[in-house]
Amino acid sequence: MLTYITRRILYSIPVLAVSSFISFTFVALAGDPLGNLRANPRTTAGILKHLEHVYHLDRSIPVRYWYWVQDVFTHKLGVSLNTSQPIWPDIERAMGHTAQVILIAQLIALVLGVAVGIFSAIRQYSIFDYTFTSISFLGYAMPTFWLALLLQILFVDIYLKWHVRIFYTSGLNSHGSATWSLDRLQHIALPVRR
Repeated sequence: MLTYITRRILYSIPVLAVSSFISFTFVALAGDPLGNLRANPRTTAGILKHLEHVYHLDRSIPVRYWYWVQDVFTHKLGVSLNTSQPIWPDIERAMGHTAQVILIAQLIALVLGVAVGIFSAIRQYSIFDYTFTSISFLGYAMPTFWLALLLQILFVDIYLKWHVRIFYTSGLNSHGSATWSLDRLQHIALPVRR
């Protein structure tokens, strides 16, 4: 078993390297990182040239990818082009919120999945079984972004029509609310739903 796990981890390293290189290449070709600065009339050609050299934008994509990998491991992803501030504090701040959403979503999926699965197995070919099987297939087939948009419209319309706040469509919590509160659950319920 240990050999299998070790082999799988070793296989994942080249897969991660190739996929990250492909993603880096597509992002590099998609646009100009200095586009916002180029649009600013106060930015001189000398400043742009200096920034291209400092951030290695004057190099080829494989060389830029190598610098990016070095920044990932030695400088915690480096600094932002726009703000010249370190990137890691922003990621670190968002990791707690992301972990909270993932934890709640996985718990709901596990509890509902096991409960519905057991009840469907006990009551095989019942209306319950057919209903939840159909709902499951519909849920897997439905694009997530489309479902999210429909839910946002639904809950905003409910709020606007009847002034009943069921779920929020933006933000993390209302002012003064705790991290693990009903208010926070109302804020993150829509991202958790899928």
